[in-house]
Amino acid sequence: MAEIEETEAVSERKPAGFGGWLILPLIGLLWAPLHFIWTVARHLPAVAVRTPAHPLAAQTIFTVLVLPIVAFLVFCIVRFLQKRRIVPWLMTVLYGITLVFGVGLLIAHLKGYAVPGEGADPAVLAKDNVRTVIEITFSLIWILYFHNSVRVANTFTVVAPKRERPGTPKGLGGWLWLAALFLGFCIVMSAVGLLSGDLAGAVRYSIHHHHWPALAYDALRLVLILYSVFCLYALFRRWRAAIWLMPAGFVGCAGLGMWATAFKPISLPIAALFALPFVAFAIYFLASKRVKNTLIR
Repeated sequence: MAEIEETEAVSERKPAGFGGWLILPLIGLLWAPLHFIWTVARHLPAVAVRTPAHPLAAQTIFTVLVLPIVAFLVFCIVRFLQKRRIVPWLMTVLYGITLVFGVGLLIAHLKGYAVPGEGADPAVLAKDNVRTVIEITFSLIWILYFHNSVRVANTFTVVAPKRERPGTPKGLGGWLWLAALFLGFCIVMSAVGLLSGDLAGAVRYSIHHHHWPALAYDALRLVLILYSVFCLYALFRRWRAAIWLMPAGFVGCAGLGMWATAFKPISLPIAALFALPFVAFAIYFLASKRVKNTLIR
């Protein structure tokens, strides 16, 4: 009887661990940061060509803007290997970003725009569209897999250990430092861009030729710089109001960047890539326990 029960228990044992189809997304996740960094490096020359006045500054901004994405990929890898319960949702976000980016890329191609550095050759665009459709399809398949697979349900079962007392973590550490440094870098680069040119001459030209959009853009950029400086001051003073001031500043930076793309021949996916880290940090400030436990004044 004991042997029969043991045999039945083994036969009823459900699959778990990094095996089966689960090995494929793990390999893709480990490869993603390296591929993403290589792709960014490949497009840096095209970024420099489109900004001859400040090629190094443009390349620096483009590189810094993708750092949060690389950090998110590394975070997903760590949680994946730790078999955390949150992994199916992290992978849903990751594949969801790929899906949205792919749809935006298809829309941009249908409207006649091309990704910077790849040209507008119809054969190249057709090849890119086929690859994009395949990526969208597989993104949908993997999202469904992570929420319906028995192996996934039996593998990612580890709950985050409570290593700290209730009310922690707190203090200017963790991702909070990265958010502050990111906003500070954007302030410095925006100020350099605003002051490096003939600002007074540009204002006179806009007024004389009634070119109000450019004048309004420069004015909003100046206001946003001052507002962002105030946000950082509130953050380091640990004012509770910074919980809302910082997300508003990040969303404002994202909106201003999207507006700037309206004056240039830039595709929708690149504009979305620009706005993504700002939106991610805004969500972090509204959802992070560290932020709520740090900003208490």
